[in-house]
This record gives sequence, C-alpha cells and structure tokens, in this order.
Amino acid sequence: MIRRTTAVAVALALFIPGMVSAHDSFMAHRFGAWTLVNGHWGEGDDAYTLSSLANMAAHDAAGNDAAVQAEERVDHVAFLPGDGAVVLAGTYASGFWTKDTDGRWHPLPANEVANADTSTETYRHTIAVADHADSFTPFGLPLEIMPGADPLSLKAGDTLPVVVLFNGLPLADADLTSFIPGVAPVRTDAEGRAGWTVQPGENILLVAHAVDHPTPEKAQKFSNKVTLSFMAPVGEH
Repeated sequence: MIRRTTAVAVALALFIPGMVSAHDSFMAHRFGAWTLVNGHWGEGDDAYTLSSLANMAAHDAAGNDAAVQAEERVDHVAFLPGDGAVVLAGTYASGFWTKDTDGRWHPLPANEVANADTSTETYRHTIAVADHADSFTPFGLPLEIMPGADPLSLKAGDTLPVVVLFNGLPLADADLTSFIPGVAPVRTDAEGRAGWTVQPGENILLVAHAVDHPTPEKAQKFSNKVTLSFMAPVGEH
C-alpha cells in the first residue's frame, strides 16, 4: 500500500506497546538536518531506526522528483536533500498492533495473537516544505496534505489553501487539526479543500483517516496519518 521511492525496507519499530496509538510523526529540522520526528508536542521524541521507514522522497520547486538520502544517526534518521530538493516526504511504518482481551498490546497482526480484541495497521506520513516552492505535486502516499500556495511566502494570519487526498482523491469532511495545542481545527469541503490560518513559527497540520482493513483476519482497520510542516515568520503583517 506504500509506494517505495528508495530501497528502505518496511519494518516495525520497537515502541512501548501502550503508546502505539498515542504518537504522531512530523518532519522538523533538528540537529542540523531534516528528520522524521516521532512523539508528542512538548514531550520527548521517540527513538527509531532506518528500518522503520517505509518511504522517503523529495520534490523540487516545480513539483518534480528530486534526490534525498537517508543517514541513520544515534536515535533517528536524517533526511539529506539533494540539489534543488525543497519539499520532503517520509513514511514511518508503525505496522500491525493488536490488543488482546487482557489489554496487552502486541506488534503483530490479529491472526498471530491469542485472544485478540482490537487490531490496526498504521502508517504515519510526513511532508515538509523546507524551502520556497512554485508548485506542489502529490507524492502518491495513501494520505496527503498538499499546499495550494507557497506557505513560506505567507505570514501569520494569512490563509493557506490546502487539499487533503486519500488514495489520490479528495477527502471530504476530514478534520484538519494542529499538532500544536490550542489551534482551532478546520474541516475539508466536498472537494477535500480547506483554508488554514498560518500560525507564527512552526506550523504542523495533521489529518488522520481510517478505513476497514482489506485483510480483516489481520486487522480491523487500516489507519493513516499525515502531517504537513513548515516554518512561518514570527509576527503578523
């Protein structure tokens, strides 16, 4: 279900079981490089390895494919964009998680867990606008938030048009929230479009969407989350 853009293998991360559904992923500039961050706003980040990434990709300012390399570091993976790469994308594969009737979580599909109760397969997608872009092209991820204008040319209080896509099609009535607390959510219209009020500094937009799993013996739900992140100037016009 995930389009591979590098030879990065899909694998499960060794997360604390009780935290499987409590964390999100977003792209941020940390320690001198862009990286996919797992965690909650204001809390410590979770460590992961390169094997946990299912996908990474980049586009140039015209929306064409651009080069990006992965560099595994002590507790995360750095995204190293090539010449001209200004929009970065990555996918963290949380994979299958199943809770048994005793309330314990297992990093396995339901058909491999005794007394399985609830189960899901989850992927967390991240998109970051790292530099100015003239055009934005979908990456082909199951769930995407695509800007309709260059967010780095906007200031706090401006409206950024976005469209939310699920399997390449507009997703209506999707709740567009912020990873940062205290920002009011908005909902997409029938064409998957919404207007986002740009916040000063770091903006992290978040959409979650789940459908019935195509292989019900393995999981009840197929869940995707996506974030769109960018930095806006601090202060208004």
